[in-house]
Amino acid sequence: MNPPLPSQGGSDKQLDYLKSGMDINCGVALSLVSRILQSDPERSRAVQSLREGLSDYIRQEQDYKDSMEALRGLWHQVAQQVDQGDFSQVHEIDQTFAAVKERLAGPVTEIEIAKHPMIVQFELRAQNVCQGLEASQMEAGSGHSEDQDDDLETTLVSGDHRDPFTRKKLVHPVQNVLCGHNYERDTIFELIKTSSRTKCPISGCRNTQVIVANHLKADCKLKRLLAAD
Repeated sequence: MNPPLPSQGGSDKQLDYLKSGMDINCGVALSLVSRILQSDPERSRAVQSLREGLSDYIRQEQDYKDSMEALRGLWHQVAQQVDQGDFSQVHEIDQTFAAVKERLAGPVTEIEIAKHPMIVQFELRAQNVCQGLEASQMEAGSGHSEDQDDDLETTLVSGDHRDPFTRKKLVHPVQNVLCGHNYERDTIFELIKTSSRTKCPISGCRNTQVIVANHLKADCKLKRLLAAD
């Protein structure tokens, strides 16, 4: 019988703690950097510090998962030997645990960290923060009201159309039907596939719901305008 480990049903408080730390780095901490720090070098240093902290959380998460997997393997191995009357490994439990864990995949690599969904989400927002774009969006959005919706539409018609996540020009725009904001199709679908907590990144947006596929529709009108530019 396997031990009643936290990952086998119910909430794992350690993983919840690590996930909360990642969420803070990707959300609140990045927002504070964009609001408080004024110069590009300051923002870049702060973002790098958050990036390193997020990477450390990812390493801790993988190490913890490996430890739980090793513990399950150890429990099964020792239980079998005890059932057979062999108690030798009971007195060498630490060494046996280390050996079982060593047979697992090992520490997470830098390439694996770079592909982690939280790092992908972080890097998309960090681009805006380092360029001071997110801060300017916050200032512009702080006084947003329903009366400004017409101004927003005018801006979309005549302005520079960029994806709010990557700041790249829109090519295949989709619209969030809950708030009317536009994103690049491939970018937003990749984000919601890798992170179930993705929300509209436009500062001042009153839509607080996480984005799901049925919130998005192709913006054919904007695509025609972009093609005409």
